[in-house]
Amino acid sequence: ATCTTLAPCGYYGCMGCDAQSTLINSTLQNMKKLSTDPTFLVISGDFVGHFAPNLTIVQYELAWTYQAVTDTFSSIPVLPCVGNNDVYPEYCVSENSPQFSYMASLWRSSLECSLCASTEPTNTDTFLRGGFYSVEPVKGLQVIVLNTVSFSTDSIKYCNQSLGNDPFGQLTWLS
Repeated sequence: ATCTTLAPCGYYGCMGCDAQSTLINSTLQNMKKLSTDPTFLVISGDFVGHFAPNLTIVQYELAWTYQAVTDTFSSIPVLPCVGNNDVYPEYCVSENSPQFSYMASLWRSSLECSLCASTEPTNTDTFLRGGFYSVEPVKGLQVIVLNTVSFSTDSIKYCNQSLGNDPFGQLTWLS
């Protein structure tokens, strides 16, 4: 995403701007050094920089960042969440969105989670409907990944839409 700053930028980017690939790669390598044996990794969304100008850029940045993370942590489950910047336009999501379909194909290994102790057979269905799913990365620990973007009041502000009290049936699914 674009960033305008009057300050000089360094090798790792500019203060107040989204992370450049050099900073992302350095962060991932240092994560790997500091935690040599993690059990699993949750990525809490916002793979994409702020204010991406179009869907092509959003999809490119989603793919690049997810690939960088899974290449670095290839032997453990990587569990991605949808962030407000991961959809285009920002915050604008709808049930059964083609954007969820793109992410489901990109994140297929995470949704199917062959590295997990167990996984829900309906993960792809719930993700395609609304960007949420559940896995058991290690025996006895269930990780529930909700699409919190759909609960944001910013979806009204930026997209002129309200998704109600139970966007995509996530709360019903939990019960």
